[in-house]
Amino acid sequence: ETSTSYNVGVDFSLFKNKLTGTLEYFGRRSSDMLYNLPTAGSLGYTSMPVNVGSMTNSGFEMDFTYNIIQNKDVTWDVNFNATFIKNKINELHENLNGRLIDDTRIYEEGESMYRMYLVDYAGVDEATGQSLYWIDDVDEDGNVIGRKTTTDYNVAQNYRVATEDMMPTVYGGIGTSLTAYGFDFSLSLSYQLGGKIYDSGYARSMHSGSSSYAGTSWHKDILNAWTPTNTHTDVPRLDSQDRYTNYTSTRFLTNSNYLNFNNITLGYTLPKSWTQKMQIEKLRIYFTADNLG
Repeated sequence: ETSTSYNVGVDFSLFKNKLTGTLEYFGRRSSDMLYNLPTAGSLGYTSMPVNVGSMTNSGFEMDFTYNIIQNKDVTWDVNFNATFIKNKINELHENLNGRLIDDTRIYEEGESMYRMYLVDYAGVDEATGQSLYWIDDVDEDGNVIGRKTTTDYNVAQNYRVATEDMMPTVYGGIGTSLTAYGFDFSLSLSYQLGGKIYDSGYARSMHSGSSSYAGTSWHKDILNAWTPTNTHTDVPRLDSQDRYTNYTSTRFLTNSNYLNFNNITLGYTLPKSWTQKMQIEKLRIYFTADNLG
């Protein structure tokens, strides 16, 4: 593989250093990317490494810090940063005809590599409570004329849906720090907006109760499972004989948005007039909490 990275940016300071920050555009192009291409087992091996194509990651990053108060007793700053990033497959090996499918992933020229290729969940059959999946509806000549649903997951596997880019639109952090009269306080948060994620943990906890899941707990959403008196739901019936109830599908795609409290710290530094009497240069008492969710 060969990679080329580049970036251009500017640092700035405004309003007598009250506002400082950085703006930067960056990119990375990778070519001759390696991939273990599946091969027929009759060759004596099931895959071989090949150079399959090139890809570009590019984006924009900004970082700002603003000083709200600054005097001999009080200092208060806030900061904010954000990163916007895009991924694009420029080209694939000519033998791939511009497209490569790897289980639940799809790679196509001109598209992001962060896309999934999944069976498309169609909800629940209100009459029986079984899971429904979309398949192509074809005419007598084999032409696709629309879509229809099926309860047979094995048939649905022949029809897979390329979802949108899974990457977030923007991610970054927010924070503030305050010191006043010996006290200090700081808060750090991280966030992400846009994009999707396949929630495999949720999928496992929404199982049908078959013996292979013995001892595995359920998610509380299982209480909304289909019953003869609860037919308007997107959670299929609870039947241990339904093998494909929580198989991989678009049912378990979810937004990847989050706001996380990374750290909160509150402290107090004792006055020097106190600590020096104890021959201590500095003594600070503090409370901190990490990853509060």
